[in-house]
Formats: sequence, C-alpha cells, structure tokens
Amino acid sequence: MANLNEEELLRTPVEDEEMLDGNVCDIFLKNFERLSKKLLSHVTTIGITCDNELAKSMRTYDPRRETVVTSVREQVALVREIAKATLAEICELSKPKVAERVFELLREGQISSVGQLQEHMKKCAATTKMVEEACETLHCHDFEVSMRVKGLPAALNVERQTSDELRLQIIQKDLQIEQLRQEVEGLGQRKANSLREQDSGNEAAQGKSLQDLDAIAPAVLRDYAERRIRATSRNATIIGHRATTDGIDTSTLGLFFRCPGRHGCGVGRSRSNCEEKTFKDVVSDAPEAIANLRFDTIFGLARLLSIYEHERNEERKRFLMLEHKYFSISVTGAQKAYLFYKKSCDHVFRSLFLHDGSSLCLPHDGGTGWPIEQLNQATYEAVRYAQANSWDEVNVKEPNTTLLILPDSFRAITAAFEENAYVERRLHSKRSEVSGFLERSVARICVLVGPTTD
Repeated sequence: MANLNEEELLRTPVEDEEMLDGNVCDIFLKNFERLSKKLLSHVTTIGITCDNELAKSMRTYDPRRETVVTSVREQVALVREIAKATLAEICELSKPKVAERVFELLREGQISSVGQLQEHMKKCAATTKMVEEACETLHCHDFEVSMRVKGLPAALNVERQTSDELRLQIIQKDLQIEQLRQEVEGLGQRKANSLREQDSGNEAAQGKSLQDLDAIAPAVLRDYAERRIRATSRNATIIGHRATTDGIDTSTLGLFFRCPGRHGCGVGRSRSNCEEKTFKDVVSDAPEAIANLRFDTIFGLARLLSIYEHERNEERKRFLMLEHKYFSISVTGAQKAYLFYKKSCDHVFRSLFLHDGSSLCLPHDGGTGWPIEQLNQATYEAVRYAQANSWDEVNVKEPNTTLLILPDSFRAITAAFEENAYVERRLHSKRSEVSGFLERSVARICVLVGPTTD
C-alpha cells in the first residue's frame, strides 16, 4: 500500500506541467476520489487481517478473541469515518476558487503568467481611459464613440468645403474692395481736378471782386463789416478773462476756468475751495488708486468723470485717469463737472445765476487740439444743464457690465438674450470653462444659466 501511495500521490514537476495543459481540476478531483476509495477499502481490511491472525492462535469460541475482534472492528469503523471526513474536507479545500471559464479565457488569450496578466490589465486600463477622454471630447456615451468617429470624416469634409467657400468669398470681397478703391481714387482725382478748376475760376472771380471792392469807399466797407460782426455775435457771449461792461464776469463759465480759492471771495463765503478737492470728494466710493487724483479746472474734472463712467477695464481706467495728456470728455461728464463746481465754487455759482442763457464762445482750445466748435457746444450744453439742476440730484456710477454664461445647447439665444454694450454673452460646453470666463471678464455681475435637469 505504501508503494501504491508513492506511485499515485507523488508526481514529478514534469507530470504536473503536463496535467496543467489539460483540465487540471477535473483530473485532480477524479484521481483524489479514486485514491480516497482505495484508502478507505484498505482501512476496512484491517479488521479482516486482525481476525485472520487471531484465528491462528485462538479458537473461534474463545471469548478473548471475540473481545479483541470487536474492539478492532469498532476502531476500524471509527478510523474509517474520520478518514472519510478528512478526505472530504481535503477534497473541498482542493477545489478551485475561480470559475473554470476563467482558465479557458486565459488560455484563449495566451496568458500563462502573472506578468502577462498584469500587462494585459494595464492595456485595458489605458484603453478605458482613452475611451472616456473621447467621450468627453465628443460629448457622447461610450457606446456612441465608434459612430461619432465614423462620422468625423464626413463632418471634416463639410467643414473643408465650407472653408473653401469662405475663402472664395474672401477673395471676391478683396476684389470688390480693390475695385472700390480704384473707383474712389478715380473720384478723388476727378474731385481734385474739379477743385483746381474751381480755384482757378475763384481766383479769377476774386480778382474781379477785389477790383470791385477797390471801387468802394473804405468808410463804407468798414461800416458794413462792423454791422455784420455785431449781427453775428449778437446772441453769443465771448468768455473773457475780465468782466463785461455790464459787470458780469464770464471767465468762470469756461471749461478751462481755474478756481482762485477762498481768497477770491468776500467775507463769510467759504465754498470756493475746489483747488483742495480730490476725486474722492466727487465720487465717495472711488477706488484708492484714483481717489487722491486732483483737478484744477472744470475741464480736468470733466475728463476724470468721463473716463470713470465710460471705461470698463479697471487697469485702463486707472492709466487714462493718471495720464494728463489724454484729453477725452463727454457731454455728461462736462455737465456733472459744472454741477460740482456750482456746488463747491461761489464764482461759478454766481456766474451761472447771472447768465442769460446765450451761446458761449471759448477764446482758445486749452491746448487740447480739439475743434473750438465742439468745445463751445459742450460748454453751452453743460452750462444749460447746470443752471437747471443741482449736484445732489447727480449719481456718478461706474459702468456695470453683466456677464451672461449660457450652455452651448441653448436654443434661440439671439431671440431670448439680446447682447449690448453692457452685457457680455459667453457659451460653454462644460462647467470647467466657467472659471476661465470669470477670470478674463471685467464684469461685476455674473448670471449663469444651466439646464433644468442633469
């Protein structure tokens, strides 16, 4: 029996490798069951062998023999049950924990080692990640990736055709622009020729007119010129540096008026201190970077207010307000500047009170280089506004821009949300783009529109 155990239970590694090629589990279980039956049958023969050996030295009716045989049979039965239970437990523990189909799949994939299995799992993980990125890029589910990828060549052809059409349209537009440019040049040349002809005709006519004027007495010409000048300036007030014959000082109504301070006022008057004012006195909530800016003329304050109310970019606003060579004012800025001087300066207050509402003419452009007609018009509009209003009614505010963020799948965007100078509209395809919009925008208010469901 010992030879049988060694022959059946002990195998060489070569035999184990040969078994691995077949169904290892089935072969092992069949052999284990066969060997278990043989082992149990040999345990049963122990009682028979003991009875035969006792028969050689004891008689059948000997009570001692009967006692020994009974004890041996009981022990053999007990050993048989113990061996049977132990073998059943060993058989149960020997069963594989992995389904048989797994081994078949590993053999089909030619995976026979742990390293090959790990490499295969890494490839599967990389493929899964690639599919997820493709789904995120194409905005679809994983089962739609293949269909989307197949449709890409057709979409690319459509885009390429559209690009070719647009390029052709650009070429046509360039040709039209070149044709228009040549026509404009031709018109300019014809206009220049016409002007030269007209100038030559005017010179001839002027020579003739001068000859006619030479025939008129100088006293008559002077009287005519004076009457024309009086008629032209009858409804206009020249802003000078001194009072008029009526005692009204018009210099304070000019855009470039500089407040002389308290020393120019009489006793008990203390409002003429504009030279000590800063921009924070005009706009109480002005940022610290521009709060301490000073102004010495009405034009200077109008320039600061115009930039503050119309420039949306904070850095550009601060730069332009600090740059004194940047001349830009709006009518509303000039109106509010006159109102502030009306409140803070008695000189301007008195002149506005005494002004009769006639047109105003500035003697110079203040070094701005602007047409004097535009400055006169701004001055006239601002003075009229300041006469009828007060500074307490004015509210100086920065331009409030609203950033509207919509999903790219939103339908009828143009009809539902109208874009204007104070509303920025941005479309996003995924939530991660929202933070970039907020960083790049100078808007003070943001409205994020999302889907009603996830």
